[in-house]
Amino acid sequence: MFFNPKNRGEYLITNVNELDCLATDNGISPQYYRHEFEENYDLIMKNAVDKFTIPKVKEFDWVRLNVEKPRYAKEGIHKGEIGCVMIDHAFQNCVEVDFINFDDSIAVDMNDLEVIKRNEEE
Repeated sequence: MFFNPKNRGEYLITNVNELDCLATDNGISPQYYRHEFEENYDLIMKNAVDKFTIPKVKEFDWVRLNVEKPRYAKEGIHKGEIGCVMIDHAFQNCVEVDFINFDDSIAVDMNDLEVIKRNEEE
């Protein structure tokens, strides 16, 4: 199991040779992980992806909300609102966006955003 460092909560599964699993950094035996994996196989595989999502937005990019959803409307944010991405690390495909004219930033699904101006610093 490999975790996406840019999108926390996303992981992929791959087959490895048993020889690749002879030692672990934390001293827990590979058999412990194998047992845990086998017990939770269906749930783990249901949520696994076949490739990592690379966040399409970067820190300090200016974005526009492209959808109207109840979860955003509840916060007073509607389709067409413009905001700034506060951090480029996602959590379950959501990034923190600080919208203009609102007091707080909220988590927004990256698929609901359109980049309108890229952060020039790289």
